[in-house]
Amino acid sequence: MKQRINSNQSGFTLIEAIVVVAILAIISVIAANYYEDQKRRSYRTDAVNAIQRFAQLQERHRTINGVYDDLATIGGSSSTQQGKYTIDLPTQTDDTYTIRASAIGPQLQDEDCRTFSLTHTGIRSSTDDSSTVSTGAASRCWPR
Repeated sequence: MKQRINSNQSGFTLIEAIVVVAILAIISVIAANYYEDQKRRSYRTDAVNAIQRFAQLQERHRTINGVYDDLATIGGSSSTQQGKYTIDLPTQTDDTYTIRASAIGPQLQDEDCRTFSLTHTGIRSSTDDSSTVSTGAASRCWPR
């Protein structure tokens, strides 16, 4: 006696379910990595804003006092508002300054833009994880 196969059955086979789960897993990994990358990029704005704020404080201080000064004197902080970068003045004299924002903590995973710098003449630069310096307004790290 032959057994009849019911061709009206519906549903998924185990293989089809595994394929769907695998595709969803791959898409979620890609989406999570993209999300983390976008977060790191958004924190770059925190560094740029802090540098520009301190540059304004330096210029205001020089207008009033005739010289540039250290961050503590002009009312600056040693970190950015969101705490993803530290701020310092690697070079500062009465007539010149360079303000630098350096990534800290999880922001160090931003391999493209680890540090940002701005000089008293307006020259912008940034370094990546290999300490390669990129200068000028066209740098991909600084907003246009």
